[in-house]
Amino acid sequence: MSQTSQIKNYTLSTKIAQGGFCDIWLAQHHGAMAQKRWCVLKLLKEEFRRDDTSRKALTAEALLLAQMHHPNIIHLIEFGEDSPTQQLFCTLPYLQGKTLNTLVARGTKSAYYGPAEALWIAVEILDALAHIHDLTDQQGQQLNIVHRDVSPENVIVTFDGKIKLIDFGIALSELMTRQTQLRKVKGKAQYLSPEQARGERELDRRTDIYAAGLILYFLFSGHEAYPRDFMAALNMARNPKIKPLNQVVDLPHDVVHLVASMLQIDPTHRPSNARKLARHFRTLLQRYYPGYDRWSFADQTRAILKHDIQNERDFISGLSAGGTQIIKEEDLLEDTSPPNQLNESTTPLSSPHPKGRTHATIPDIQAASVIKQKKTEQILGDLENLYKK
Repeated sequence: MSQTSQIKNYTLSTKIAQGGFCDIWLAQHHGAMAQKRWCVLKLLKEEFRRDDTSRKALTAEALLLAQMHHPNIIHLIEFGEDSPTQQLFCTLPYLQGKTLNTLVARGTKSAYYGPAEALWIAVEILDALAHIHDLTDQQGQQLNIVHRDVSPENVIVTFDGKIKLIDFGIALSELMTRQTQLRKVKGKAQYLSPEQARGERELDRRTDIYAAGLILYFLFSGHEAYPRDFMAALNMARNPKIKPLNQVVDLPHDVVHLVASMLQIDPTHRPSNARKLARHFRTLLQRYYPGYDRWSFADQTRAILKHDIQNERDFISGLSAGGTQIIKEEDLLEDTSPPNQLNESTTPLSSPHPKGRTHATIPDIQAASVIKQKKTEQILGDLENLYKK
């Protein structure tokens, strides 16, 4: 293990995922009264540990997450620095669930997944995006945050039916950067907007709307609109020729029309308000599936992921032997709050987890007083100045 096995009051157990400059570790938190809990730590890779740019980028990501309080957005538990090693860390909850990719793959082979589930997920994702897009600083000024990596891999569906949008690393870097790596295209090629795929500098919330439209295309049809090959997907993203949804699956016209509006090539022709879109999809859900609610979705999720839930229980049972326990979101906050995840191109590593385990995610700040003391606009300004150097 190249990293130290101890970070502050956390003992690292297993590396479960890695990104561009960070690793994700399963860890055990040692609390008061000899209490032990399992959680997740996001750490800079050893080669980036003392790199000023990487440290500021991770700090800024944590600071941004601290501003977000929404039940469909992953939240940060703690952000700090281990004095002996000078290692920055983000503490995240150990989420029990699967990515949207897995849910759809399992669901399309069962009798428990259909348009009602897709409509419900649409509402939840768009509601999360509305919170991000409408986020303001302490003076009420809009921050104009764009996630830029909205994809099924960055949506977690928990076993009890909650939807969690994760991974804000690209949102931060692109929000602040004006000169990063010669306008390198960032994001997953299969979920890029045309303007994003072309490397345009000025991106707004309509980029996220387009990506959400691609997710909805996937949810309703069970097939991704772009090919799986990276270069083929990138080329198609730059000049999309997507088969109309009504030629792929039988859906009501108003559902097809709403998704098509999100997939307009020209961003000026796309809806720009995620909150209004969420209301429209909620109206359609109530029209075609009256009475469908979060309990309905939770029941369907449990049915679809039945075997995954049992695997998770077995895994947790093994971890919890000897008085340990898993950090759950309800243990962290009294009210319903949010979550987040990793950097672009997250690569799962071999681990004792069942095959296909969900990546770790990012939680809502409870400790980290240093974060609460700094104004958001100052944070973003600091990072922008960093990237201008």
